[in-house]
This record gives sequence, structure tokens and C-alpha cells, in this order.
Amino acid sequence: MGVFPSTIAMISVIRRWTLGEIDTPIIKTFWIYFVSEIKKGNILGLFLLLIGLIIFFNINFYHSFEHPIFDLISIMFILFSVFYGIIILHLLPIYANYNFTIVNYIKFSFMTAIKHPIVSILMVIILAIINILLVYIPGLILFFGVSLSATALTVIANHFIHFKK
Repeated sequence: MGVFPSTIAMISVIRRWTLGEIDTPIIKTFWIYFVSEIKKGNILGLFLLLIGLIIFFNINFYHSFEHPIFDLISIMFILFSVFYGIIILHLLPIYANYNFTIVNYIKFSFMTAIKHPIVSILMVIILAIINILLVYIPGLILFFGVSLSATALTVIANHFIHFKK
């Protein structure tokens, strides 16, 4: 149950670094964000996990039939899953920058993905490059797997999407 709050805490620490607060104590700052976001982070994470599972099972269910209409529905859910993934890419930096309700995080992520499609494409390309690098040099996964991806997302979001508090 700590995966979602710890991811949020990591993004929050990285956000502070990207804003120039390099002298921030890492463990103390991480712990403060982790404890403060444990309830809301778990609720948001479980909600996103539930939506992802629903999409996954719908794709598999409709793909198992051999009628063209089910292929069309399956393709529709695949496109929906791509957009769902892009919303999640925007959601993490937005969560670190704002204090919204859970529904408003998702709405704002949706609006940001629509408003900045080039940023979304850039995020996907950078994550693909990082993943390819990690596949060819698997020893880096342990040290840089999640943190490098989170840093890339945060830097891109903070650079191209001007967050205002």
C-alpha cells in the first residue's frame, strides 16, 4: 500500500530539485511527503489501478470474440488505454505541484494532456528511450529505473507546462 504514496513523495522531492532547491534533505523531505500523502495517494493509486484493470479486462474480453464489431470495440479500448497512460504521465507532476481533490487531479491531467499533446509525445519518447537503455544495460534498472523516469517526467512537465500555484 505504500507504492503510490512513495511515488508521489519521490516526484515531490525531484520537483524541489528541479526548482533549484538542491540542498533539500532527501530522506527527511521524502518522509514528510510520504506521510502527508499516504491516504490520498493510496486512494488515487487504487482508483487508477481499478480503472486500468477495467480497461485491461475489457480489451481482453472484446478481443476474444471473432466478430468485427468486437474488434472495433477492442480497438476503441486500446486507444482509451493509450490516453489513460498519457493522463497518468501528466498526473504525477501535477500531483506534486497542486493540492486538488482526486477528481480534480484527473480532470486537470486530462486537460493538460489535451492542451499539450507535444509534451505528451515528448514524455512517451523520452520514457521509451530510457526503457530501451535499461533493457540493453539491465544493471542500471536497480539504481536508475524508476528515479530516472520520474526525473525525466518532472523536468519535462516543469519546463514545458508552466505550473502556477
